[in-house]
Amino acid sequence: MKRFLLLLLCILQCYVLVGQKGLAKSDEGRHCGTMEALEIRLERDKTYRKFHKEAYSISKTNQKAAIGCDASNTIVVPVAFHFQDGSVTGGCDNTNCLLTDALNQLEVLNAAFGDNTGTAQEALCPEAYQDTNGNSVASTGTCITFCLAIPPAGNAQGLTANDPPITLGAFTGGTSAGGNGAPGWGGILNIFITNNGCLGVADGIPGAANGDGVSVCGAAFGGYGTSTGCGLNTDGAYNLGATLIHEIGHYLGLYHVWGDGGCGTTDENTPGPFNVNDTPDAPSDSSGVPSGCVAGCNGGSAPTANFMDYTDDAGMSMFTQDQAQVMNYWANQLFGSSASNCTVDQTPDYVGSCTLTANFMPADGTSINICLDEGNTYELTDKTSNGPVSWNWDIVALSGNLSFSPSGNGASSMQNPTITFNGGTSGVLQITLTADDANMNSNTVVHTITFNLLSGITCPDDCEYTLELSDEYGDGWNGATLEIIQDGTSIGIYGSSFSNGFNEAPVSISLTSGANIDLVQSNGDWPTEEGFTLTDPTGNIVASLSGGSPLNQSFVANCPQTTVNVQLKLFLEGYYDTASAEMTTELNQKALIPFAHPFNVAPYNYNGAESVLFYPSTDIVDWVLVQARDANNPATVIESRACFLLKDGTVVDTDGSAGVNFTSLDTGIAYHFAVYHKSHLGIMSNNAFLASSGLYDFTNVQQNAMGVEQTKSVGSIFALYAGDFDNNGLVNNLDYNVWTGNASGVNQYVNQDVDGSGIVNNLDYNLWSFNRSKVGDPSVQF
Repeated sequence: MKRFLLLLLCILQCYVLVGQKGLAKSDEGRHCGTMEALEIRLERDKTYRKFHKEAYSISKTNQKAAIGCDASNTIVVPVAFHFQDGSVTGGCDNTNCLLTDALNQLEVLNAAFGDNTGTAQEALCPEAYQDTNGNSVASTGTCITFCLAIPPAGNAQGLTANDPPITLGAFTGGTSAGGNGAPGWGGILNIFITNNGCLGVADGIPGAANGDGVSVCGAAFGGYGTSTGCGLNTDGAYNLGATLIHEIGHYLGLYHVWGDGGCGTTDENTPGPFNVNDTPDAPSDSSGVPSGCVAGCNGGSAPTANFMDYTDDAGMSMFTQDQAQVMNYWANQLFGSSASNCTVDQTPDYVGSCTLTANFMPADGTSINICLDEGNTYELTDKTSNGPVSWNWDIVALSGNLSFSPSGNGASSMQNPTITFNGGTSGVLQITLTADDANMNSNTVVHTITFNLLSGITCPDDCEYTLELSDEYGDGWNGATLEIIQDGTSIGIYGSSFSNGFNEAPVSISLTSGANIDLVQSNGDWPTEEGFTLTDPTGNIVASLSGGSPLNQSFVANCPQTTVNVQLKLFLEGYYDTASAEMTTELNQKALIPFAHPFNVAPYNYNGAESVLFYPSTDIVDWVLVQARDANNPATVIESRACFLLKDGTVVDTDGSAGVNFTSLDTGIAYHFAVYHKSHLGIMSNNAFLASSGLYDFTNVQQNAMGVEQTKSVGSIFALYAGDFDNNGLVNNLDYNVWTGNASGVNQYVNQDVDGSGIVNNLDYNLWSFNRSKVGDPSVQF
């Protein structure tokens, strides 16, 4: 059995090449991208431009005779088949059908380039294929046949002279490499099979046989019969191999039958010494399978059965004599010395195999920031393709002061190991992955990664958007750019360096929450290939471009809020009962606590929308107002929140969850926190502290409150002073005046009820009287 070594850059997760420019999907009708590809190649490829100019300067003759196959014009064209990533169902796991489909396609090619006379389609409208004397102009043969090429010596795919010329995942084809889609495969007609929307493209009119060729989508590749299981030859309209015939026609010098412009625009000056005079003008392309004559130009009928039209495969059956002469001329020019490159055995057996390729993320050269406030670990992600079954990781430090585990040679055998950082600030790690498949084949890859350990305000901005640029053909953006403008100021232009490949490395872009963002796209040489996605920090795509549009987009940046949860404990004098060591919940039991917070009046004037439909707990005592204040300037309020106080002294959010949730604070910054109640003196933490440091308890140490004795000893605990009915930070006669204004209220929620009973009486007066002349700390006075 002959060895068949496919190359074997087959990648299980790949960005798929689109092998032809601007092609429509097959359910939208046949489409050929050759004219667009020709323009691009002429612009980019100076060598081909010169070759093309010389081809069109050849003197013409009007010979109209059948080609007599002899030693001067009989040519065997060697052909190679290059299947691009994703074009075959199952990829490397399903290659045994490729040779069968390739040979089926060769059979169809050889039939089409042979005798085309007397076909069924010609018989449906003979007048479209006759000269002025009523004689058929159908080709009696081009004197061209196609064979499997011998893989060129030294090819990078590892194929020997005994292997079929079939590669998988090795080449991009089309014009992405300047018309040299298969480097080293010159003198061969290279056929690139893609998985893009149908149908095909040729690399020139004519081609140059320098490693270029033609591309065809996998769904239209094959020939007679049904698909062999590779996912090829599955298109119901284009499953007879005519797409490749059409594109090779272009490659050997032919234009479409409608001249790519309609009546009167047919370019008869095709490359080579022969004019194509025997093909009537057509007003436009045809589709489907015509059942009779279709109106052409000047009262004639269009030659819809010609392989250079757009009908379904079943509607194509012929070239004309003049077309045959043009193609024969260029086949001789391009491949006249290549016939010896054909394999003697056209039906070799083979065993397909693919190469194990180790890979992982992050990519080589990446710099990773680890925010210690959010964790001290980083997971490596295996991206090995083609059947890995075991993994060995070496993780060593090249520089820096990082302390981490696992480390050393053989650090881990997990597929996706996690590195834990235990100390240091930064360093460069060399990470080596060796993967093995079930046959004990090994492959190794080495990445050098920089890790930076950050905390507090040095952590990465939470408002990081990710920009990813893509090109469906694999040759970059061809001069296109994308400018990002924030609130009228340009913050970057992207894409100018994206000159090759399907994707450029993702870029992190810092955007300000609430800012107006404008995206301005400037198209390059091939706009329909260009695409991008802009993703917000939560993974949602906020802007995208596909097929080169829309050019301009706008949105408002919306960064996810970081929630900082602060744990506080405090007691209220009067509410607190020394016997139970808890505060009363009478206001709760009597349903006197309002469902909306009471701090929207002077002196607090807090406009927060905190409210509930029901009390989240039977342990709720009352509302309190908590303020986060700047550590260096405690008078500066950063954020305020209204929340509930429970009978055990803990503060909970409005949903009953522990602590107070702030959304404007930084997890790595220390803050002072102030607390207010409607009938007690406010207090502030004596120390600024990180929310992550745990519970801040005002009840166990009097000095935890800023100022001199700002909490009162009640039994074994400390509580907020009662009696500040007017909320000015002082307990004085002004508060007494407030009390006398409602000295006997019953079942009311008022400031004068200082013991939380829902009743205003002498007990409240007594609490005020005991504290008369107490001055609150100036930092919490209004």
